[in-house]
Amino acid sequence: MFTQIHYPRAMSGETLDQYLEQGWFRMGQMIFTCQFLCFHGALYTALWVRLSLPEFEFRRGQRKLMNHNGRKFRIVCREAVFDETKEALYQTHKKRFEGYIAGSLVESIFGESSRDIYNTWETCIYDGDRLVGASFFDIGDETIASIMGLFDPEYRSDSLGYYTMLLEIEWAKKMGKEFYYPGYVVPGYGRFDYKLRIGDVTYFDIFKKDWYEYNDLSEEGLISEILKEKLYTLRSELEKNSIHSEVILYPLYDRNLVGEDQENFVHYPMFLSCYHHKSNNRFLIIEYDLHDKVFRMSRARKYEDSLSYLSYIIFEGYDERTSFLEFLIKEETLLKTNALPKLLAAIKKYDHVIRGERF
Repeated sequence: MFTQIHYPRAMSGETLDQYLEQGWFRMGQMIFTCQFLCFHGALYTALWVRLSLPEFEFRRGQRKLMNHNGRKFRIVCREAVFDETKEALYQTHKKRFEGYIAGSLVESIFGESSRDIYNTWETCIYDGDRLVGASFFDIGDETIASIMGLFDPEYRSDSLGYYTMLLEIEWAKKMGKEFYYPGYVVPGYGRFDYKLRIGDVTYFDIFKKDWYEYNDLSEEGLISEILKEKLYTLRSELEKNSIHSEVILYPLYDRNLVGEDQENFVHYPMFLSCYHHKSNNRFLIIEYDLHDKVFRMSRARKYEDSLSYLSYIIFEGYDERTSFLEFLIKEETLLKTNALPKLLAAIKKYDHVIRGERF
């Protein structure tokens, strides 16, 4: 699965290191990993990145910013304290975040729990007695993970969000840590590119289970691009054979239904639907399996009343013309193959679907 969530009852520094090493990240009191993201109805790859610290040296521009802000502001680094001042800063800053936004800072850090199982610290920036910036990070045995940065928009010109990351890195180096984890970046979607400014980061390859130089990354090798290339190539071949199909975004790919076998879910954020008509209850769909490198053709049906389980927030930014916003359950896998002629022949056997017949 491309999205996983764990709910640990405790989190030692060693265990946090192990999770981070495999491309996981803390959210609230849970810890998760994901490889796909959708923004404004488009599919992207999430790449988890890290910075190796032992040989890292701040660049000239970074030192200049740190020296300038170090003279202008008062810096405090300590175990995290959650108070009204930071809550007010969170409320001022949170409009800059994307996706689901927790209603409060405490909710964002603690989730539904009353305690923090992580060793969370903070870096606070004060202009006199005024809190103008803050960041929160978790400490492992050999790592630190940057969780959140906040700053007063009146101080935007001081680059406080970037500055707190540099302060976290400086602190981690002084503590002898091996790696700094700032979360994910999204190639092709520049909102998170600021994380690349810290230095020569590496990214985690989910198939090879290892870390590689981000500067050597090939856009064609991103899993979102592979998925799109395979499905759109297939769609083009189907068009040549007068078979109507649509490439569909499926935002519910990483959510499960209680009482249903997980094997019957559609686990990819994009699939191809043959003879597609959304008024139908049953569909002939094709997924591209990135693990086995084969197309998988299945019969699928809508799950009745699925929308009653969901919040409209999930579907924000999705176009109903290009996205499927109901749960699909696979009834039967009909074929697995990487041979297009074999796949085309199998699809043609079901051309009676377009005439409204059941299958």
